[in-house]
Amino acid sequence: MSELLKLYTVSEVSKILKVNRNKVYMLIHAGELRAIYVGSMKVTHEDLIAFISSRSLNSEAGKGEIDWQNQKSVPS
Repeated sequence: MSELLKLYTVSEVSKILKVNRNKVYMLIHAGELRAIYVGSMKVTHEDLIAFISSRSLNSEAGKGEIDWQNQKSVPS
């Protein structure tokens, strides 16, 4: 199966990101992590990689540290 077609459940995403499921739902509802609904919320491999990449400390959008409590970039 192509990685682009791989779908992750909210539970799988939470394990990958090492956060709880509620945090994943918060990210989805805030529009920070794209998801689709197919029986339940799912995140594509492509969208998960894009989310992680956008949080990279080396990317323009992700410069500085991430304040995971308030979901904001904090300049370093």
